[in-house]
Amino acid sequence: MAGLKSLAKETAIYGASSIVGRFLNYLLVPVYTIALPASSGGYGVVTNIYAWVALMLVLLTCGMETGFFRFANNGKDEPMRVYSTTLLSVGFGSLVFLALGLLFLDPIAAWLEYGEHPWYIGMMMIVVAMDAIQSIPFAYLRYKKRPIKFAALKLLFIFLNIALNLFYYVVLKGNDVGYAFLFNLICTSVVMLCMIPELRGFTYTLDRELLKRMLRYSLPLVILGVAGILNQVAGTSSFDWLGNPKTAIWFIILILFTTSIGQPIVLYVAALGNVDNSIIEAAEVDGATKFQVFWKIKWPSIMPTTLYVLVITTINTFQCFALIQLLTKGGPLNSTMTIMYQVYDTAYRLNDLGYACAIGVVLALIIAIFSAIQFKVAKTDN
Repeated sequence: MAGLKSLAKETAIYGASSIVGRFLNYLLVPVYTIALPASSGGYGVVTNIYAWVALMLVLLTCGMETGFFRFANNGKDEPMRVYSTTLLSVGFGSLVFLALGLLFLDPIAAWLEYGEHPWYIGMMMIVVAMDAIQSIPFAYLRYKKRPIKFAALKLLFIFLNIALNLFYYVVLKGNDVGYAFLFNLICTSVVMLCMIPELRGFTYTLDRELLKRMLRYSLPLVILGVAGILNQVAGTSSFDWLGNPKTAIWFIILILFTTSIGQPIVLYVAALGNVDNSIIEAAEVDGATKFQVFWKIKWPSIMPTTLYVLVITTINTFQCFALIQLLTKGGPLNSTMTIMYQVYDTAYRLNDLGYACAIGVVLALIIAIFSAIQFKVAKTDN
């Protein structure tokens, strides 16, 4: 019963600090929207850069804070060794990210369309690096059942950040969006200083074998994290990939790839399962390497499957219509106009059925030519 009460108490503290923190942070929204002039797009700058911050934080932590809990509690690995390995790996990755980011700050800022204010990006790079490192000591505080300090540091950041923003934007009537990022940097640095006790008092050791096991467990979590972030911001002003002529087609390709990869995987798994194991065993006895076994035995055996996948994928790619119709309708600026959608657009929007039929015939010929080439290449390989 005592353990249950302790768990409930800790859960309440962690949950309360998170809920209160989110609520208080929302108070900054009207401050930014009122103080920052709409003509400068100030609040849009804040939301856009913070969206990138969230994405980079997921990539830099690599799910290692969850991995730390898993391996520190498994009873097999020494907890402080797990903590040290996790802290060193995330810290090294964050410092490399920061060094490269600051080295190429100007081109990165220009790519993100903040070329006139590169230090908006520079300050947030420093914040992301520190946040990634801090995620591990925060996980350590939870592991050591120290919810008071965990919540205190979270609330310290929030109250200090709100106070600085209110003082500048409300009391001093400031309107420079860069101060929002500066205040975040100051608050993150204060929290980092408060975490010094969690960063000392033990021997730093990087256990490579342990790190490999942790990465095998944690890296799949990165995919979920990235998917969650993109699900929140894709198609909004933060990541307006479908509204940008430079990125729209690549986003369509990404969606087409992820929605089409399932069938080829199933086909290849089935094909590889039908490869004669006696031939593989004989090759291994004769000293063949894994690569030689794959290239000389498995790959030729699954060539019919490869041919089928290539032909079907080619046909489906040229016939891509529904995705374009649902997401972009060929825009922006015709950057996602496929041949199949051109047929539809010409026939039903421009009402030119003859020209649309001509395009359809050309499309059929192109698909036939590509398919013939693929059959010819496959026959030659066999």
